[in-house]
Amino acid sequence: MAKLRNMCVLAVLDLAFACALALVVIMACPRLALAYVDPSIMTYTIQALAGVAVALSAVLGVAWRRMSKAIYRRFNIDENAGKVKEGPVHRIDPDSAQGEHARRKADELAATKMALVGSKRPQNQRWSFRFVLSLVASIFLVYTIGVVAPLEMVASSYESLVFGVGNVWMPLAVFALVVALVLAVGISLVRGRAFNVLLAVIVALGLCMYIQGAFMNTGLPVADGTPVNWGEFAPMMFLTGLVWLLVFVVAVFLAWRRGSLLKSCSVIVCVVLIVVQSIGLVTLFANPQSSADGYDVISGKPLVTRDGLMEVSPEKNVVVFVLDTIDNEYMDKIAEDHPDALAPFTGFTWFRNSTGNMIPSRYAVSSLLTGRTLSHDDPAFSNTLIREWYAQENMLDLIGEQGYEVDVYTTEAVNGLIPLLQKADNVRRIDFQTSIPTAVSQLWKCALYRDMPWILKAPFWFYTGDVNTAISFDAASSDPALTPYMNDDVAYYEGLRREGLRIDSGEHREKGSPDEGDKPGKARKPEERGKFKFIHMDGMHYPITMNEKVQRVSEDDTDMYRQGVGSLRIVAEYLDQMKELGVYDQATIIITADHGKWYLSADIDKPSSPILLVKPAETPREAAAPLRVSDVPTGHIDMPATLLEAVGADTSGFGSGKSVFDILPRPRTRHYDATSVEGDDHVYTFVKEWAITGDVRDFDNWEKTGREWPIVSD
Repeated sequence: MAKLRNMCVLAVLDLAFACALALVVIMACPRLALAYVDPSIMTYTIQALAGVAVALSAVLGVAWRRMSKAIYRRFNIDENAGKVKEGPVHRIDPDSAQGEHARRKADELAATKMALVGSKRPQNQRWSFRFVLSLVASIFLVYTIGVVAPLEMVASSYESLVFGVGNVWMPLAVFALVVALVLAVGISLVRGRAFNVLLAVIVALGLCMYIQGAFMNTGLPVADGTPVNWGEFAPMMFLTGLVWLLVFVVAVFLAWRRGSLLKSCSVIVCVVLIVVQSIGLVTLFANPQSSADGYDVISGKPLVTRDGLMEVSPEKNVVVFVLDTIDNEYMDKIAEDHPDALAPFTGFTWFRNSTGNMIPSRYAVSSLLTGRTLSHDDPAFSNTLIREWYAQENMLDLIGEQGYEVDVYTTEAVNGLIPLLQKADNVRRIDFQTSIPTAVSQLWKCALYRDMPWILKAPFWFYTGDVNTAISFDAASSDPALTPYMNDDVAYYEGLRREGLRIDSGEHREKGSPDEGDKPGKARKPEERGKFKFIHMDGMHYPITMNEKVQRVSEDDTDMYRQGVGSLRIVAEYLDQMKELGVYDQATIIITADHGKWYLSADIDKPSSPILLVKPAETPREAAAPLRVSDVPTGHIDMPATLLEAVGADTSGFGSGKSVFDILPRPRTRHYDATSVEGDDHVYTFVKEWAITGDVRDFDNWEKTGREWPIVSD
């Protein structure tokens, strides 16, 4: 009876264990959840889950063992039944030969151990042993900061970068391996306590960087070029500095007093965190985050190239310059302080009472390119809506149908790159490769910005545009069709002066890629084929790196205003070269900004008025006339009709349907969609509609309509 009872108990325990194992398997293979998690967060989530799994398995093992012992005792089950046991302990006569031999062996062993314990000098291990320890620690440190951190940042920012994980993982891995080997060799050459301390420092540094990136970057300023007041983060600097100090103190103490324990703990920490981080990366590569546009974090996306940037049509040209952030308030000052800067803008009309459509740049540029804006029927604002603007028939389609080659030079069309493969001649899928030095230098700087303590982040602060520019220029070839376009005003100006504008040679340019073909009905002859160009420049956008002479200088040697004057100088050079080529008079040229002054706040409290200067196709005499000024109530709402009228297309379905030259000098209500931004993380929450009646530069003429659209992630 007792035997049967024991068998039943064991069977129940086996069944319970099997059920627990099945539950773990089920939880490890969840169903697909229709939710978006930022890839950088996702990898840390995976890493955290992996770490919890390792720890939980150990805890469950101990708990299972203790529970089993309790059950065995309760039911009087001998867990050692059937096991081979050592013989029973027996007494030895100390006076016998056997006793004397046992005592002598015990004394020798005790003397040996006492010698080890009593020695104040640590025992030196062989070089091979020190090298293995050093290699494990070095791989952990370099892997954390030089591979995992950069790749996670690229993956989480793939919509803002011109390259993907697949473009940079190899250079990062090669350089990291070399650094780890060199570092390991250097550490292993040190002996004794110095080796222990150095090993502890390396492990502590890697551990602190891992903790910083995973848990202590709340409120980290985004890399949007906006200057950062680091003094506001003093509490975070103190807190993170304290955590780092504590980790280093504990590590060095163990290295000095408990060398063996330090080595054991170091190996465990390094191996576990290497495995945990690798699980995150494997998941990233195995299931890459994909955009709704059709590209993913590994392969990257189609690129806006420099193809056709220096070409103009012999007869029909429509050119739009977008000078980021330049407001009419600044333009007034430029006209007063630098009247010569506006002298080249002959034939232009400066519309000083102009309104924008949207803020920030990504929204505004999408609206300017497509001719679309938010509708009252739209339930919310999202990237999906912007994709629809690009995908559906828009202003670019109508321009292309009139026989114009369409070239779009901007980095802000990230939600429209797939449709632009067929709508813009210079958007292509190209084999994007970069060099090891460039990729490593730029991405390690980004990684250090993320993983260093707050007090040391400032030297590593970066601007996303700088990363794009550096890596893309390094990958540039002599062929403009294979060279990414970046917003770098100085580089553009230098190229314009070096290469110069040239008349279209007549060579046919394929849209997108050779296998994607050309848009039907496009004119083939140069004299029949017009050119539409949309050129987005930095203007007054941060960071401030250029002076009024278009020279690259430090921020201390210039300011936003001087940079804006330099932007106008670049446009003036372009206009002068058009005049020399004889294509200026019949060209339609618009100079505007994506938006005016930009306010990172829940509600704007000051006006915003992007510049708007327009020159129509006109007679030589009209094109030579000095700059005119108009205060008619116009703005971006009238730009689509102005452009479509210039190419001979139907204007009725876009914007106001009226050219800027058809707007009468009488009261008119215009609308502006301002983005509500909240918190230090610059969270976009709502798009709020404002009505402007009268002079846009007087904020008393601004009024909220009460209509707003929530900004939803997708």
